[in-house]
Amino acid sequence: MWKIVFLFVLIYAGTQAQVSDDFSDGDFTNDPEWFGDISHFEISNSSAIPPEMKPALKLNNSGSDTSVLYLPNTLMQNTEWGFWVKLSFNTTDNNNARVYLMSDQQNLEGSLNGYYVQVGGANDSIALFKQTGIVSEKIISGTNGYTGNSTNVLRIKVTRDNDGVWELFSDVEGGGNFQFDGSVTDNSFISTAYFGIFCKYTSSNSTKFYFDDFSVNEIIIDITPPEIQSLQVVSQNQLDIYFNEPITTESAENVLNYDVNGIGNPSTAQRDLANFSLVHLGFSQNFSPGLNYTLSVSGISDIAGNILESGSADFAYFETQGIAAYDIVINEIMADVNPIPINLPEADYVELYNTTGSPIDLLDCTIKPKGSSDPIAFPSVTMEPDSFLIIVSTSDVEEFEQYGQVVGLPGFSLNNEGTVTLRNADGSFIHLISYTEDWYKDEEKEDGGWSIEQIDPGNPCTGQENWAASVDGSGGTPGKRNSIDNIIYSSPKINSVIAVDDHNLRLVFSHFMDSISVVSTMAYFVDNSIGNPVSAIVEPGSFNSVTLGFSLGFQQDMVYELTITDTIFNCASDYIELNSTYNFVLPVKPLAFDVVFNEIMADPTPPRGLPEYEFLELYNATEKNITLQNCTLFIGTTEKPMPDVLIEPYGYLILTKDDAVSLFSYFGTTVGFSSFSLPNGEQVLTLIDEDGDLISEVTYSDEWYRDSEKADGGWTLEQIDPYNPCLSGENWIASDEDAGGTPGSINSVDADNPSVPGILKILSINNNSLKVFFNEIMDGEMILNPDAYYVSPYIGNPSEVEINPDEENSVILGFSDPFQTRTLYMLSVTDTINNCIGNFIPFNIEYPFGISEIAEKGDVVINEVLFNPADNGVDFVEIVNISEKIINPGELKLGNIDEMQFEPNDTLYKEIPTDWGLMLPRDYILLSKDPDKVKSQYFTENPDGFIRMSSFPSYSNDEGSVVLANKNDNLIDAFDYNEDMQFPLLNSVEGVTLERISLERPTYDETNWHSASEAVGFGTPAFQNSQYSETGETEDPVSVEPEVFSPDNDGYNDVLNILYKFNTAGNTANITIYDSQGRLTRILVQNTLLGAEGVFSWDGLTDDNQKAAIGIYIVFFEAFDLDGNVNKYKMTAVLGAKF
Repeated sequence: MWKIVFLFVLIYAGTQAQVSDDFSDGDFTNDPEWFGDISHFEISNSSAIPPEMKPALKLNNSGSDTSVLYLPNTLMQNTEWGFWVKLSFNTTDNNNARVYLMSDQQNLEGSLNGYYVQVGGANDSIALFKQTGIVSEKIISGTNGYTGNSTNVLRIKVTRDNDGVWELFSDVEGGGNFQFDGSVTDNSFISTAYFGIFCKYTSSNSTKFYFDDFSVNEIIIDITPPEIQSLQVVSQNQLDIYFNEPITTESAENVLNYDVNGIGNPSTAQRDLANFSLVHLGFSQNFSPGLNYTLSVSGISDIAGNILESGSADFAYFETQGIAAYDIVINEIMADVNPIPINLPEADYVELYNTTGSPIDLLDCTIKPKGSSDPIAFPSVTMEPDSFLIIVSTSDVEEFEQYGQVVGLPGFSLNNEGTVTLRNADGSFIHLISYTEDWYKDEEKEDGGWSIEQIDPGNPCTGQENWAASVDGSGGTPGKRNSIDNIIYSSPKINSVIAVDDHNLRLVFSHFMDSISVVSTMAYFVDNSIGNPVSAIVEPGSFNSVTLGFSLGFQQDMVYELTITDTIFNCASDYIELNSTYNFVLPVKPLAFDVVFNEIMADPTPPRGLPEYEFLELYNATEKNITLQNCTLFIGTTEKPMPDVLIEPYGYLILTKDDAVSLFSYFGTTVGFSSFSLPNGEQVLTLIDEDGDLISEVTYSDEWYRDSEKADGGWTLEQIDPYNPCLSGENWIASDEDAGGTPGSINSVDADNPSVPGILKILSINNNSLKVFFNEIMDGEMILNPDAYYVSPYIGNPSEVEINPDEENSVILGFSDPFQTRTLYMLSVTDTINNCIGNFIPFNIEYPFGISEIAEKGDVVINEVLFNPADNGVDFVEIVNISEKIINPGELKLGNIDEMQFEPNDTLYKEIPTDWGLMLPRDYILLSKDPDKVKSQYFTENPDGFIRMSSFPSYSNDEGSVVLANKNDNLIDAFDYNEDMQFPLLNSVEGVTLERISLERPTYDETNWHSASEAVGFGTPAFQNSQYSETGETEDPVSVEPEVFSPDNDGYNDVLNILYKFNTAGNTANITIYDSQGRLTRILVQNTLLGAEGVFSWDGLTDDNQKAAIGIYIVFFEAFDLDGNVNKYKMTAVLGAKF
């Protein structure tokens, strides 16, 4: 009936619309005239276009490109836009179509103001967008998954009234059975100049866009109530009632709106999932054969709110006298001829097979080749026993006559995936096939040019199990025995038992079942006082599922047992075992963090032992049975509606791509999506319920692996403690499983990982505002309580608190009184703030912060350097704030020098992250590309003092320069190192850091550096150096300390410090060291210019880099002033050793 309605729209459009083009004239350059990339398009009668849509506009380009057509249009008030589109590919970000309803510019590829419908994209949906300049904003989200097939046929309607209320409608079969997708009010733009289309594609899809039936006209207001169009008797207790337009779910499924005389109200009423004009009625009492009945209908509302007050239809039930079910079976399907079959005509076909020993006339039988078409009646055509009949479009009959008996039917065409239904003239069922690409069982052949064939035509009950791609070299076997013909032995099973709601149970069978036995209510029994169902309704036509209705309701989360108490058999009379039992449960909806993300495979290449596909694992952390029906998974902004799937208590669910479901099902329950992509780097994963409330969320990154090799691919990220999901990154690490991960089972790293929520860091935005970051995911309402925060001294509670929109797990605090620089403030939590699972931040812990200042030269010094790491380690640099300032290390840069020190072009800087936190006075900070690797090789007292840099300077193992600068490229500190500065007596210097001895002494002073002590593991990252020594005070011009030193690299008195202090600077010094016999041991300093005061250090080595003997040594210090005066000083020191 929708065709009649649509025809009326076209007639109206031809007289009133500003845009109307169905391309029936074979021309798109006149009446109306389209502009743009004319050479990229053509008018086509391709077999890929349904006959009723021919001719249509087709993209006909090559390569990866974008193509645009447009024409003038100014109509936008009280307007309806409509169009038909077919995309013969699975849509992606780089393969999709836009139809611009409004645009102020003719260049649809550039900056413009307007609105467009996007068909396809990363989430395979349709949606209405507003475009402002080059920025697009989704304002209506259509249902996802529309365009995730290899062939997608849609008809789309959009309306806008005079108040700016937009409404989006779509029919995924390409007909007029529109589904309401959403509405929004938006008056951002109130004029338009152009209407047009925009195609974005890669080379493989450059000829696979089809368009037709463009119309733009004023809205025709629907004031007519729905009417009964027809009534079909499906079985002895089922009716299908068809209305002349889509009706609302609420009115359609109210059983009180229907009544049959002598029978009463139906026990169930279900609006069809695809055709919103169709309602399936099921009755607990059977109809008597031959009696006349009247179905009375009232209270049925259409989408516009018009109500059918009263209507009726007469019917009678008769035992079927036509062709028995499965006497004629659908035996072969050629649904995709792009690419063209190897040696067959370029046309869709269906082959029928007569399974009986008698001739059968198909007169007035019907075939419905796809969901969007009406049933097509057969002429008188007789099929002999054990014979085949080829069904094609009337225009293709001649090409197929060479293959056998053929019949041409008007309007016959197939979708690449769909349903083909064969019925008697009275509507009774003969055979039905619902095929998908999976039926090919061959990834190459499913792309087109090959038929799918039935393996055993004598066993048509088995569905997909009984079908596969043809192996005939021509691409198919129309009119003859199938190339894969064989015998299949298989018994029917119940694949699933699902509690649809508290009164209905849905059983899905592995085979097509006998329509009589499967609806026997006495064949089913449920324990716990539920009993037999009061109704049993089969899926119309296919009989591979039944919905059981019960008078008593199921209780949530209670396990029930269904028993088969009478014979249920399939279409070949194979039966399900009597008294077999099946458990089921009415699951509960998840609360926050009942279900958590538990494992992430973002980069499966190279594989180590798992399928080479990306996947996610969800874990039910409760003792409840949980359903994810109506929940939505977000991968970034890409939406993935969750199916009706159950996760058992403490159970797992694997999410992956459709192609990988069979591979991952070995590991556990698996759900597939037509497209499924996880970025290798950082991404936000979110799971929300039907009300938009959060269930689980993580933001993973490469840092979470804590292993740079595993981060390169082939390993999953696993959650350590699934019962502490608030901990975020600290609760994740790379898998330890040899296969690379543990999908569907307990994680290899599973362990208790308790934590206490708290404040991670505080950053000042300005003198009145702070960013406060939490170490865990917190309760979103509690963190907005101003009374929960207090700053001392003298500041108090914040005047306002808001969520930080740019960074997760953080808030912005605003204060009335300004903060002062060089003042240390303390932030305390003074009221309850819980994390995501209810643990609270302890009260009255003080978190220090201050207003950061720009670092200047000498404020921050380089304090420790590892330039020659061992055992696959990494370089690192430690810096210390020796000023009284509070400094943001993100305002600094770390670099190295290629050739000439301090020449701008030779200094290569790497940025330090700006969001790490603040350096308070005397804070130690460790900079590295892989802090986790450093922590695994060295002990640290300060694990929170590490900053991960995404890119780190390259430092030579022999010699080089470490440079620290601020954002303005002003030098803060620089250190020239070389391997000879290491303690010479070490067997190896790999993995040994150079440590600064004194923070006060100059960085360039080589005697101010020493190898880190062996006693601390040759490094002290992010805390005080093992060789640290405060510069002592001296009253004499020259002195030494300590009196006894032991240069054994144990970190205690490893060097002798020689201190000097003169009244003026400018002296030149020589320092020589003699043993007790007066023999020269070491020339330490020669003709060195001195400051007013300073320190030199002797490491106990001779000039030959040999360890000096134990004993007394004389330090001879000569100082020459500018007038030639010489001052000489002698001191003694003892070089000792430990025994």
